[in-house]
Amino acid sequence: MHVSSPASLSPRRRRTGWRLHAVAAIAFGLLAGAAHAQQAPACGEYGESELGRTLLVESADRLQERLQANAPSHYHYSLDGGRMRVLDLDSGDVDDYSVSADGRSIVTPPPFGATYTLSQPRACKAAVAPTAAGDSPCGTDLAACAGQLPAMDEAALQALCERRLPFACKALVERQQEQADRLGQVPEPASAKEVPAACREGTRGYSRRRCEELVRQAMPAFVESVTQAVLAPRPLPQDQLQALARMCADNDSASLCELAAEKLWTAGDYLQGRQMLQLACQAPRESSIACRRAGNLQRLDAALLARPPLEDLPCGTYTAGSGMFATLAFDAAGQVDPGTGLPLAARIEDGRILIRQLNGAEFVLRPLGEDVLLGLDQWTRYSLYRRDGEDGRCAAAGGSAATDAGR
Repeated sequence: MHVSSPASLSPRRRRTGWRLHAVAAIAFGLLAGAAHAQQAPACGEYGESELGRTLLVESADRLQERLQANAPSHYHYSLDGGRMRVLDLDSGDVDDYSVSADGRSIVTPPPFGATYTLSQPRACKAAVAPTAAGDSPCGTDLAACAGQLPAMDEAALQALCERRLPFACKALVERQQEQADRLGQVPEPASAKEVPAACREGTRGYSRRRCEELVRQAMPAFVESVTQAVLAPRPLPQDQLQALARMCADNDSASLCELAAEKLWTAGDYLQGRQMLQLACQAPRESSIACRRAGNLQRLDAALLARPPLEDLPCGTYTAGSGMFATLAFDAAGQVDPGTGLPLAARIEDGRILIRQLNGAEFVLRPLGEDVLLGLDQWTRYSLYRRDGEDGRCAAAGGSAATDAGR
């Protein structure tokens, strides 16, 4: 069979052949483009049956995940071929999802992977991907940017936070907290850093037994200092606190608002701290935990906070609607049963009630008059305790009333 070479074809046949090749190339390109476009997820609600989780694809770059009563998680995503790069806007974590060819199924990675199937299509909202502004770092590659946070200075973190990226705002606040804690540290005396003679191996005064005894004696104080540093961070400066409150209002992150509430609470601004919890409770944040905490603080007001401090420990049983302990029963000997049947020693200092835990840490409460206690520490924070009854009778030390109150 003879096949004509291109050079031997007539100009008309050559033009016809080129047209066919061009049409084929265009068709192939359209098919390839269609195949790539099929990787984009359709906008709408996707469900999975195992845990009842849902994904809501809102636009070409945003989606959110919901799990029962939990606050929704907000994500930014981008498409790279058949891969869906998903950035958790709260944590900065990045995962790779996959999308079915028809865009109606999304598969999340192990170990908690699941297959989400489109159940309710919706119209897409406009894309809201943050764009680079001023000297803001990272450009538009947010997934790559999240991994660079530890190397960024405070100005770079601030610029990213202003792009409404909660993970950058949290990194900024963490950096500020580290600075506040360092400034608040009391320098250790030089003598405390010296190694005792009994622990200087190879010298005349060395004694292994005596050295071990000195270490045992020093250990409780060391553990307590470390524990207090971790559990009692220093308050942030007022300008940073107000900037954090604005971050809460500007973002859709419930956890960022809860972080703002925590820092304001530590600084003693309880009413604005409650306001941050109220914002965390509202859509689109919708934290049920924040709603419960804000509800428990509903009766807290300026008049209550203005009550004069107590000079002595209160008496009786106090109850709260939230917090680690539902009841605190004070007896006549200055002990408190937090509902465990194991009374703890309490004292009043600088207008606050300090309750010593078995591990050396302390519960801290502020009396608001004799009938209300406000929880300040990380275990009782956001708890408003009210005394049961009006007479304030105390159980005798080791008596049954304190024990019964915790049952």
